[in-house]
Amino acid sequence: MKKPKVLFFLHLPPPIHGVTITNSRIIESALIQKDLCVKILPISYNQEITSIGQPGFKKILKTIQLLIQLTKILITFRPQLVYFSIVPTGIYFYRDAVFVFLIKLFGRKILLHLHGIGIDQSIRGTFSRWIYRTTFKNSYTILQSESLRKDISKIRNVIRKIFIVHNAIPFTQTAFPKATAQNFLTFINISTVIPAKGQMDILKAAQKLIEQNINSFQIILVGQVFDRDYDVQLKTFIAKHSLEKYIYFKGALFNEEKIRELEKADIFLFPSYNESFGLVSIEAMRAGLPVIATHVGSLSEIIGPGCGFLYSPGDIEALAQHMLYFIKNRGAVAPMGKKAFEVFTRKFTFEIFEQKMHQVFLDVLQSTKPNISRQPRG
Repeated sequence: MKKPKVLFFLHLPPPIHGVTITNSRIIESALIQKDLCVKILPISYNQEITSIGQPGFKKILKTIQLLIQLTKILITFRPQLVYFSIVPTGIYFYRDAVFVFLIKLFGRKILLHLHGIGIDQSIRGTFSRWIYRTTFKNSYTILQSESLRKDISKIRNVIRKIFIVHNAIPFTQTAFPKATAQNFLTFINISTVIPAKGQMDILKAAQKLIEQNINSFQIILVGQVFDRDYDVQLKTFIAKHSLEKYIYFKGALFNEEKIRELEKADIFLFPSYNESFGLVSIEAMRAGLPVIATHVGSLSEIIGPGCGFLYSPGDIEALAQHMLYFIKNRGAVAPMGKKAFEVFTRKFTFEIFEQKMHQVFLDVLQSTKPNISRQPRG
């Protein structure tokens, strides 16, 4: 029996970030590939993370090249299904809408994997509503969590079927109980250095604690600088408020270096203002760290009861109070960290992700009838 043909049209490294990491694991999965005849058309517009979102003539040429390559593959390979990691917003959504139109022109099933949010806010007028609804019409769509259904409320009645698949990372064993220093706690944040990731909120929360004469902690900030002006603001704030003894910048760390830094820490801070999933939060849970995070995107489904604390974005007082809780209750760090690790092993390992994605591909390939819900237009 011939295997069904599937074209994987997806973003791959470089650069290294959550979407490209997840896509790499999909195409490397033996389970996913064993029942499929696979062809891969990689999308890579950027060599560095700092060039993401930056327009340029080379990117226009790359888009034309991809359109030509995609057309050739649709003609010669003739896939039954195209898996596409579509950009959900901005000018690059409109670029990707052209790719979707071409795939539909050839009558192929299309499985769109949403790794971001912002569709609800992007649909503002007649044209944007039309282009979004046309792009997603009769598609199969993967969301990263149930919480993100509200982001597609204006287009969900044209989508053929929605699947929920949490992002995931490989399993590694963490030893418990983890050792915690008796005289201070180490908080850590790993995020790209941009305002939306909330590093300034961490500094302001630290300042509040120090003003209360609470200083038995240190904060490690890890991440590649994307916004240099913001980086200067952070360092200026540290100097102005004499936080040099408490805040340490480690720059960008990847793979084993990042894992080691997480394992040395006690609590993970994730004060992001805009997050679809937040892959680094489950990396922290894998390392046995409780997580203090904002209530955005999928984080309310990730940070379950007993795994840490959630608070509203920008609420610096709440962030400081959650940090203070662990400083005053050090005995709570290990049990919460163990609970976070247990939740990770139940929900967010790559083995679980792989099984769910494998089933999604089989379901879509076997589907023959539309499954469009009769809901009022958004």
